[in-house]
Amino acid sequence: MSRKFIGCFKHTDCFANKNGCCMALSDTQFHGKDCPFFKTHEQAKEGRRNAHTRLVITGREDLIEKYGGHSADEYQ
Repeated sequence: MSRKFIGCFKHTDCFANKNGCCMALSDTQFHGKDCPFFKTHEQAKEGRRNAHTRLVITGREDLIEKYGGHSADEYQ
């Protein structure tokens, strides 16, 4: 089953925008509002770094391993 990607030309600097298509959402109709999912590449990287740190602090390295997470150093 192949996925059809939706065009998005409003946020070309979004981490999920690849060649004018949104890789994260299947619907980009927000009825006149801005995309609630928009993050720059740097914001997305910071979010991944913070999530990784929380998982380590809470002792959930099992989730990092299970979902193929990387070490926090790779997000520096």
